[in-house]
Amino acid sequence: MMGFRTILCVAAFIAAFLPPLSAADGGLSGTVKAGEDTVMTYETPDTAGKKKVLAFPPQHMIGIQYSYDFSGISFSPDIEPKGIVSPVNVALLYTCYMSLWDMMPYFGLQTGLRYTTEGFTSSWEDCNGTYNELEVPLISQFNYKIGKHLRIIANGGCYYGYRLSVSRTVTDDYSGEQTVSNTFDDKDIRNDYGYIFGGGVGLIFGPVEVHIEANYKRAMCSVYQTTKISDEYWLFGYSNQLRFSIGLNLHIF
Repeated sequence: MMGFRTILCVAAFIAAFLPPLSAADGGLSGTVKAGEDTVMTYETPDTAGKKKVLAFPPQHMIGIQYSYDFSGISFSPDIEPKGIVSPVNVALLYTCYMSLWDMMPYFGLQTGLRYTTEGFTSSWEDCNGTYNELEVPLISQFNYKIGKHLRIIANGGCYYGYRLSVSRTVTDDYSGEQTVSNTFDDKDIRNDYGYIFGGGVGLIFGPVEVHIEANYKRAMCSVYQTTKISDEYWLFGYSNQLRFSIGLNLHIF
């Protein structure tokens, strides 16, 4: 106990004789104004009153993206479906790159609106279809810049989608005649959601970036009600896509 009191007394004695830290000594001052954001400035004899310049300021981009997709689906129980190729997929995207504590510029966020086509075929009781879907992704886009013209990209996130239309082959139970139907029935689920992950590279040419990526999308919502083929034997079907894309992005500020 005596040792602790001695340390406190020595510290108080030293502090009493130390001069106060001023702006001329490189002190840090902060100012707060009503209705405005807090502005912290580092005041030195050369930079008194000036705002700190960020080493890694946020980067905002808008862009368009085209992708060539390979669609598939997994069913339980397995009904041996076959995937289809989806060549018509476009997106309008907003991307923001930011740093952590102005020290680690590796983080990003991407969202937007995507029009995509997906589907599958099978011979099991009209379980087939090609869907046109609107999709809203929310992606964490980690990135690492190499030099001035190359960026390595890693994606991970989720999406929500809504199926706009369907085209499927329907077989008549009595005649066996096959027709094409463009209507949803009470066993279809039009909402869609799941996760996306992947990666790629970005090629930087001044204010323009070209992103070349490969991503995998997996649904967490079944395409059908569980009673699609039977009230007793439930069916679950989760769609997936392997997506190869190229995007053109413009730095807006």
